Amino acid sequence: MSRMVGRWIGIGLAVVVVGGGGFLLVRHLRAGSTQAAPQYFVVPASVGPVTVSVSGTGSIAPAETQTITPSVGGVVSALDVSVGQKVRQGQTLFTLADTQGLAGQVASDQASLANAESNLQNLLSPAVDPRSVEAAQLKLQQSQLALRQAQLTLAQAQTSTGAATRVASPVGGILQAVDVEPGQQVNAGTVLAVVQPSQPVEVSASVPAFELPYLPTGAHAVVSVAGVGGNPVAGTVVEVAGTGNGSSAGATGSTSSQAPTSAGGAGGACANASGSSGSVVVRLSAAPRTAVPGAGANVVFTPVGSAPACYGWSAAGTVTYPSAVSLTAAQAGTVTGISGTVGGVTHVGATLVTISSPQAQATLQQDTMAVQQAQLSLQQAQIAMEQTAHPQPPTAAAVAAAKLQLASVQDTLAQAEHNLADLVVRSPMNAIVTAVGIVPGENVGASTAAVSLESSGPLQAQASIDELSIGQVHVGEPVVVNVAAYPSKTYSGRVVQVAPAAVASGGVSSFAVDVALNQSTGLLAGMSDTVTIQVASAPSAVRVPAQAVTVFPSGGRGVVRVMKGGKPVPTAVKVGLVGAAYTQILSGVQPGMPVVAGQASSGNAFGFLRAAGGFGGFGGGGRRGGFGGGGPRGG
Repeated sequence: MSRMVGRWIGIGLAVVVVGGGGFLLVRHLRAGSTQAAPQYFVVPASVGPVTVSVSGTGSIAPAETQTITPSVGGVVSALDVSVGQKVRQGQTLFTLADTQGLAGQVASDQASLANAESNLQNLLSPAVDPRSVEAAQLKLQQSQLALRQAQLTLAQAQTSTGAATRVASPVGGILQAVDVEPGQQVNAGTVLAVVQPSQPVEVSASVPAFELPYLPTGAHAVVSVAGVGGNPVAGTVVEVAGTGNGSSAGATGSTSSQAPTSAGGAGGACANASGSSGSVVVRLSAAPRTAVPGAGANVVFTPVGSAPACYGWSAAGTVTYPSAVSLTAAQAGTVTGISGTVGGVTHVGATLVTISSPQAQATLQQDTMAVQQAQLSLQQAQIAMEQTAHPQPPTAAAVAAAKLQLASVQDTLAQAEHNLADLVVRSPMNAIVTAVGIVPGENVGASTAAVSLESSGPLQAQASIDELSIGQVHVGEPVVVNVAAYPSKTYSGRVVQVAPAAVASGGVSSFAVDVALNQSTGLLAGMSDTVTIQVASAPSAVRVPAQAVTVFPSGGRGVVRVMKGGKPVPTAVKVGLVGAAYTQILSGVQPGMPVVAGQASSGNAFGFLRAAGGFGGFGGGGRRGGFGGGGPRGG
């Protein structure tokens, strides 16, 4: 007997090595016993995909079916389709006779609508004569243009009259001369007075050239005008001209090698300071009182930089004023007044001479009256335009009633048009006619099943999934479909609908699932199918054959037997996805560890192989896919 067992063990080992590569059949002998020890099928934990699938059976079906019923009753006047015919969306299926006079009702309601719209429009915008409105608008535009012209003429007259009656000084300064007398007749352009501007007053002084480097633009000075009382006036150097022995090296006070460098005795710098002269212009901060152009002045400079103290820093100069300004008459008239005193001070805008011009006054008055008349004409044109284009508005109550009447007529017309359109029944989709339940001349009701349609687009797969698995199925999950008519082919698709309610049969509840196929060439509606829905996957997981793990009912935990020292040792593991062929191990087992996948039954060393589906892991096996997958429930 033991020799027979040994022979079977040898055969088993040969089969495992040849057919399964890497799988071991281990015989465990108990010391001191003649009874054969248990034999184990050992497989190393590996890394690979683990998938969880849910399966169900059903049939191939159209994506959509509809039974067409008329929305109104009537007599069938025309039937345009037959069974098996393909129809397009919007194509006429059949027509009902207008036995209720719906077309006449639509025409009547359309006339009522036009009347209600007209009533409301006339109420909101009373009828006006377009020609009257056009004439009023033209009159208004003419009045606006006339007013603008009158205003422009008046502005010109006001400017001319103001200039003719009041001659003002354009600058501040000294009234140098008045050339007219009160009562004198003058013409346009006659010189009336002359004003000498008081600013800017400047003094030109000649200084030795060697002092110029210390008197740059911006240097300060004090000016005293000869024969003029009062305090000296401050000034600022605004212009420097001329060069000599003492050319400047800048505002630091340094001089060239030709200039004196010290302030020694008679033979020093001051004694030798001589040469050409330059010109310095000083602008005064204020005009000296009663000073006249050409008056003499003494200028005391404040040098800039380290200037020699022995230089004089003062010079004689001459007062200069800006050119005098002549005031002339803008229009002919009579001098009525003269303001200011010759030699006295005058300011900008001060009236110097007044002139009376009766002609200018008359023109100004006429132009003012013309503007007033144009304004009145414009107001009258605006009132006429408003009354012509916009008659008295209606009351709010009248408008509300007209709008309510219009809305009621619109609703009535819409319903009549809908009823009339319903007499022609059209296909809601591209489809194939599968049944026709009416004939021409038949009087049908609104609930009559007239035409049955199946969508003519791609077919879909349908299947029933039991209530224990439906919770794992979701729209969008990938699907593999096997059709009994083509056992060697598979079709792919995705879940597009899960029924919200179950169907009970034989005490078992199941849910219908619809699958959109990626392609349905060769399939016919009604073919039986098997749908396998992949509900979860781990593409690269530590895995062991499903039969090698005992999963606890609570889930998430389990036990495997790992071969250690020739003995199977129970090992706790954390379980992930549980597929039909493989179970994902999250912790407790590492890749390559030998795991017991099965145990030989008494008297048959390989009975467990058949029970487990053979060597599915190496290319096929039983329905559950053995240790490698291949069955419909994935791995």
